[in-house]
Amino acid sequence: MYKGTFKNFFLAKTTHRLPKVITLAVSSCLLVAMVSIDASASGFGSRDSNSARSDVVSTLESSNLQLSGLVKSWLPVSSIDAQYRLDLGLEVKTGLWDVAPVKSVESAIGHKISVVMGYIGWSYPARESYASEFPTAQLEALSNEGYLPEITWEPWDASSGVNQPHYSLASIIDGAHDSYIRSWAEAAKAYGKPLLIRFAEEMNGTWSPWSEQVNGNSPGEYVQAWQHVHNIFAEDAVTNVKWIWSPNVVGSGASSDLAELYPGNAYVDYVGIDGYSYPIDGCPAASELFGPTLAITSQLSDRPVMIAETGIDSACSSQTSLMASLLNWAANSRIIALTWFDRDTASADYSLTSSLERTMHSFVSPSP
Repeated sequence: MYKGTFKNFFLAKTTHRLPKVITLAVSSCLLVAMVSIDASASGFGSRDSNSARSDVVSTLESSNLQLSGLVKSWLPVSSIDAQYRLDLGLEVKTGLWDVAPVKSVESAIGHKISVVMGYIGWSYPARESYASEFPTAQLEALSNEGYLPEITWEPWDASSGVNQPHYSLASIIDGAHDSYIRSWAEAAKAYGKPLLIRFAEEMNGTWSPWSEQVNGNSPGEYVQAWQHVHNIFAEDAVTNVKWIWSPNVVGSGASSDLAELYPGNAYVDYVGIDGYSYPIDGCPAASELFGPTLAITSQLSDRPVMIAETGIDSACSSQTSLMASLLNWAANSRIIALTWFDRDTASADYSLTSSLERTMHSFVSPSP
């Protein structure tokens, strides 16, 4: 969901009930709470990518990474006790570059974060051109701290708005950016550890240059551009990257015609949904906010689903109860991850308050 230029700074029902297991995930500081879900009941077991590689499995088993639901999905079903967990995640302004805010949230809610996500654009002003490079050092630091990194990778100049012919979908399809894309593929392969990439998110809106409705783009080009980028990684035999396709919730200026924007299961590992609750839309509860889009994506794909970005504006008088509702709805809707956008922006304040952190703590550490 469009949140303005602040993004330019850079993510059970079972026959025998399993105990609730919560792990938290952070994307650029996105907070994610998790519950165990029986794979046979959820159907997630059949959703594992057939491209899992033994070298990735070996890396996972020997690393410090928490075996969250997202991490476990790299492994064969037989290796993960038939359990999946729903990650809570957190996104902050410092993104991949400073985990101090993540540690602060962990302390407040009493749980270890699993996934850290950050935003990276394809181009920045000259003085910040380094920011578009593959962040190997930052990823290594996160991995060493036991986090699974997630990058929201945005094909644009982060300072130039929606109309950017240089970053049209056709320019990606025609190979104008291949050298840059390949540099990332090679660096990701050299990095070698598990990495999530959420490419060109919220494509069904009109606020980004990769939307088919703006920037001179045409119908059908989004899928072609996505597949082109993915194919370069495949050609370089990159096996440690998982891809997240992440539309905005339908309505509020975002199209509900998602079928023509879905690249196909061969090119997608996870479906993400972005959505925010704020007064202009009536501060909707999770079922109202995400339910219609989840129904559509469930018809398009059998990939595991995450709430890739979310927040509740402090202007919503029922913010705390909406948070409790969101966490419980996600836990009961086969959502594997929920990422909180922890920022105060020019248009809305989604910052985690002490009351919201207490609500999260109650969710991840329920009374016996």
